[in-house]
Amino acid sequence: MSSPKPGSIMASPLTRDVRAMAPAALGLGVAAVLMLLYVLSAGEAFAVVAGLVATAAVCTGAVLHQRARVLRQAELPIRIEGDALWVGERRIDRRRLRHGVVVPVEGGFVVQLRSTRLRQPLVLFFESEKEANDLLRELGLAADQTTATFLALSPWLARRGFAASLIAASLAALALGVAVVPLGWPPIIAMAGFALLGIPMAMAALPSWFSVGLDGIVVSGIGRRRFYPWSVVEKVTPFQIKSLVLNAGGVEIAIRGEEAPLRLPTSTDPLVGDTPERLAARIAEARAAATNK
Repeated sequence: MSSPKPGSIMASPLTRDVRAMAPAALGLGVAAVLMLLYVLSAGEAFAVVAGLVATAAVCTGAVLHQRARVLRQAELPIRIEGDALWVGERRIDRRRLRHGVVVPVEGGFVVQLRSTRLRQPLVLFFESEKEANDLLRELGLAADQTTATFLALSPWLARRGFAASLIAASLAALALGVAVVPLGWPPIIAMAGFALLGIPMAMAALPSWFSVGLDGIVVSGIGRRRFYPWSVVEKVTPFQIKSLVLNAGGVEIAIRGEEAPLRLPTSTDPLVGDTPERLAARIAEARAAATNK
C-alpha cells in the first residue's frame, strides 16, 4: 500500500450548481415555448420568426452554460492501492485511465486524469510540480511510459477565413428567413436557409484525435488516419485562434517535406481542456523520451 499523497481534488468530475444550469434551461425553455405556440397557431409566418428566435436562444444558452462551470474544491487524501486510485473515499480503476497531464496554474500545478468512464477529466491540485509528476509516474502515465490521446477541435477551425464564412452563412440564413414573410415565399425556402447554415456548423463540429507516443504522433478523424514519426517532426509550437466566434488555441506541427504545417486546434481552458502550451510540452517530453530511449 502506498502512503497517502497530499493534494486537493478540484473536480471529480466537474460539477454544476443551479445557477450554472439556468442559462441553458432558459434558452431551451424559450425554444420549447415558441415551438409550442407555432403548433397551436399553425402560422407559416410565425414559424420563421419562431425558428430564428429559438435557434438564437438555444445557441446563447449553450454558450453561457459552458462558461458557467463551477469547480468545487475539497481537501482529500490521495493514495494508490494495486489497481485502484483512491481520492478520498472514491475509487478509480487505474486500468481505465487513458492518460494524464500536468498543467501549471496559479498557485501550483493541476493533474488531469482522463478515464474511459469519466466524461470530464479528474482534476487534482498540487502545490509542488514534483508531487504532480510523481503521481503520474506512479500511475504509469508519464510521457515515457504511455501513449496519450487528446481530443482536438475540428481542423476547419484552424483555417483562415472559416470564422468569417460561418458568420456570412449565419447572416445569409437570417436574411433569407426574414425575407420569407414580406415576399410571401413558402416556408420551405426559410428551412433551406437553415439547412445551408448547418453545413459549416457541421464542419466545425467534426472532431479529430491525436495520440502522442514514443514512436511519433498519430492524427485521426472521421475517415482519416495518419502517422508522423518523430524523424519527420521538425518543430512544435502553440498558437492562439481569436475571432468573433471562436477563442481557442492549439499546436502547430512542422512536418518535413510538407509546405503547410499541421494545425490542431484545442481548448484553452486550463482546468477542463488540454491547453496549447501543455500539449506542446507533452509532445516535447515524448519526443525527448524517444530520443533518449
